Amino acid sequence: EEEALWERQGPIFIYKGEGLSIFSTSESMSAYYAQTLNAWQQQLGDKVTIYNLIIPTSIEFRLPERYKSVTSPQRPNIENIYSQLDSRIRTVDAYSALEKHREEYLYFRTDHHWTALGAYYAYTAFCETAGLAPMPLEKMEKRTLTDFIGTLYKEAQDSQMLKNPDQVDYWIT
Repeated sequence: EEEALWERQGPIFIYKGEGLSIFSTSESMSAYYAQTLNAWQQQLGDKVTIYNLIIPTSIEFRLPERYKSVTSPQRPNIENIYSQLDSRIRTVDAYSALEKHREEYLYFRTDHHWTALGAYYAYTAFCETAGLAPMPLEKMEKRTLTDFIGTLYKEAQDSQMLKNPDQVDYWIT
């Protein structure tokens, strides 16, 4: 019965009608990314503050523990990149902000993007790092669009994903 709840289609793991992009890490790509930011910091010097916020993908929080072997853990990869950065680059811990809210609707089920709510929590982590006060959600008006089908469905063409459309929540001031 559990076997019927999941399948793998190339780089997509489908679990209970939700598409999850499989993550794999690359030491060389992580190093290249850090070196690129360091080069910008070197060039810009102290005239500009660079903030770096790496976003974990949905599979990090949505995949049940028993299937974790299909993907690479993302927190060690993020920490590895941050450890290679020039000390003047400000790192933002979006991972912890999202992890605190992992049971909320942070990522779309049929698309590889995060929802506006997931982006909001990362924004609050950025504000904390930058010493800014985030706009509270309660001060904004929430609106919703329904029946959104995203790119993971387009790639997988999985009938269970089609039966599990997303909603797009957004907030306006």
